[in-house]
Amino acid sequence: MPNPAFHDIVSEIRRFAETAKDLTSLQEFCVGIIAGRLSYYNWVGFYMLDSGDENVLVLGPFRGAPTEHVRIPVTEGVCGAAVAQGETVIVEDVSADPRYLACSLETRSEIVVPIRANGKIVGEIDIDSHTLNAFGSADRSFLEECAAVVGEFLGKDGLLAGKLRAILAQSLSRAAKAAHIADAIRENGPYRWVGLYEVDVERGLVSNIAWSGPGAPAHPTFAITKGLTSRAIAESKTVNVGDVARDPGYLTALDTTRSEIIVPILDGEGARVIGTMDVESECVNAFDSASQATLEGCARLLKGLWTNSDQT
Repeated sequence: MPNPAFHDIVSEIRRFAETAKDLTSLQEFCVGIIAGRLSYYNWVGFYMLDSGDENVLVLGPFRGAPTEHVRIPVTEGVCGAAVAQGETVIVEDVSADPRYLACSLETRSEIVVPIRANGKIVGEIDIDSHTLNAFGSADRSFLEECAAVVGEFLGKDGLLAGKLRAILAQSLSRAAKAAHIADAIRENGPYRWVGLYEVDVERGLVSNIAWSGPGAPAHPTFAITKGLTSRAIAESKTVNVGDVARDPGYLTALDTTRSEIIVPILDGEGARVIGTMDVESECVNAFDSASQATLEGCARLLKGLWTNSDQT
């Protein structure tokens, strides 16, 4: 018979995911509630595929004893097997399974459940128990539901990344690509206004390449020392202002803007700002940490729009 706590835990995780500010906060909530409600789940954690090397799993939030296995090749361990096989792996007795990577002398059984976003494995939930044969079909169904919630949370950003890659791959002019990209980012937010800008340090100018929203920017070209953009360029990092009326550095783009975020586009070596992404909202404090992380991910993905010299 399924543990009656399973349904409640999944329901609470789903509710939390609706307002979670970012992946880490959702993962922290998951490991906390699962470990706190299920006494035989003695170690609960996430491993996510490294964005820079998808052949390696990286330890994320967890509850339980510390582990030395903070990076696991997908060719090793029960965790690696779940990725390689693309399905949940249950080990009734870890001492009898040569794939098991010892984390604790107390561990007797393990279950690893893959997490998919947009159909692709991006990580997994890993559970250890001090009890032999602790996990059955009910545990499997429960954890697969939890993994599905996390995958759905990740899916929205994944779909946007797919759209942007598709636009970059099209045989279009740079200006046309930029316009489509601005539209895609604005619609994904949804955001009120999105602008992409060229940064010419030698000439000391910032110039708009494309925009999407209710109107053209009030300053399509301006000095590199002006506005919030100047801070993003000088510091090579995102500037997120929750209330532009309180920031004397704000340079008006649209009269009704209340909050703004400027994300720098860095060159291939990450040493120089070559462009910016300007996103604006008519609402105060519109850009939380999840929104910022999404936009920064877009910036990393889009740097080719600035660095590929063959684009016109």
